[in-house]
Amino acid sequence: MKIMQVIPVLDLAGAETMCQNLAIELYKMGHEVVVVSLYKKETVLTENLRNNSITVEFMNKKSGLDLSCIFRLYKLIQRFKPDVVHSHIYAGKYAHIAATMAGVRIKVHTVHSVAEKEATDSNKKMNMVLFKKLGVVPVALTKEVQKSIENVYGIDEGKISVVFNGIPLEKCKPIRMYKKNATEIVHVGRFFEVKNHKNLICAFTTAHAKFPEIHLKLYGDGPLRNEMERLVSELQADKYIHFMGLTNDVYSVMSEADVFILPSIYEGMPMTLIEAMATGLPIITTPVGGIVDMVENGSEAIFSGIDPESIADSIGMLVNNAELRQYLGQAALERAKQFSANTMAQKYLGIYLKGI
Repeated sequence: MKIMQVIPVLDLAGAETMCQNLAIELYKMGHEVVVVSLYKKETVLTENLRNNSITVEFMNKKSGLDLSCIFRLYKLIQRFKPDVVHSHIYAGKYAHIAATMAGVRIKVHTVHSVAEKEATDSNKKMNMVLFKKLGVVPVALTKEVQKSIENVYGIDEGKISVVFNGIPLEKCKPIRMYKKNATEIVHVGRFFEVKNHKNLICAFTTAHAKFPEIHLKLYGDGPLRNEMERLVSELQADKYIHFMGLTNDVYSVMSEADVFILPSIYEGMPMTLIEAMATGLPIITTPVGGIVDMVENGSEAIFSGIDPESIADSIGMLVNNAELRQYLGQAALERAKQFSANTMAQKYLGIYLKGI
């Protein structure tokens, strides 16, 4: 089968990493795969894809609405002749108009977060056309996302498949020993408002006053990074809150930490949470979006509110409790088995084959 994955840009983020993992697994299964990025940007993901023998194509999209991008995609589809066009985020409106023009039968779009928040109003209207008029099959990451698609687009729940994100579990480096006292807490995520960095930083200064040995490492980049760096400086927290930038080895980052924290305001199905689970890390997170389908409070994670006081209290629960950290981490490690990249690819392949 020839499969085309289309995504806006291959930045180092959740949906983009999922797209990379899916493409690689489908290729391993013997399928021909091309990944198309609307914007031209070379990243570690484009490098990884090429290193795994997957062609990456750039559409050189202009900022804003760029109808000419549809025609460039159309020409690429005519050349590649895919059996499947599978889009992500807002790439659907470009990918599936072009795919329909080219006569592609199997068209799939993954909704990566709750439908109410993932798309702008104009993109929701376009998605409605894709799903109702052009025969594009919607896929949800979680049950909650599935329900949101039903509510926003009026599609019967039974026609919306749920496929969990997956990672190459074999690359993870599970923790073998849990230290008596946790000292390194790690967060991996883009510096966007949804990731709640401000409240996390404020909470950590409170926790550090009680537990002066702890450090917070923030991995990622984004438009709010400079603002967060200024906040840390104002709080005189530079010595224990560290901005680490991007990493191309998240598995080592996770394995060197003692606690993973993700106090997001909302999420779809965060890849970093799966990576933390598969490392056996104790997790502090918020019960939002698809997270509630991934871990349970008190079983594989500690659920926190999004406010600084709640986050600080959750950190305090784990710092000096090695027994609880080990219990949560080992339970998360076991739960992670259902989030493998191979399982994800098998389920998407089943969706593709239904359209034949």
